Amino acid sequence: MKAASKFMSAASAVALSAALVVPGALAVQFVATSVAEAAVVSRVEVSGNQRVDADTIRNYITIKPGKAFSSSDIDDAVKALFGTGLFSDVQINQVGSTLVVKVSEYKVVNQVLFQGNKKLKDNAL
Repeated sequence: MKAASKFMSAASAVALSAALVVPGALAVQFVATSVAEAAVVSRVEVSGNQRVDADTIRNYITIKPGKAFSSSDIDDAVKALFGTGLFSDVQINQVGSTLVVKVSEYKVVNQVLFQGNKKLKDNAL
């Protein structure tokens, strides 16, 4: 009887400890998640742009230096830049406190050649 009683006391103590530790661990996890999602950027660096001005690209995104942002803000910024129709690729990464926006602009067609045309003049096409 004494052995069973000691076993039950030990089991109760373990269960109580687990109940106290687990909520604390969850609270720490939730705090860490919200801190990671609410980062503050010190500057926005733009690279890869050739024709579109860096300030124009910064104006399309809502993430501004000194303001908190989350991963959903980054998703919105990528969608906004793709929505302009100016870029074939957009990547946004955080490096330390700097937000790096890397874009690839669509190629520009600078010459169109017509070959084999006999019925119309080239300038009519």
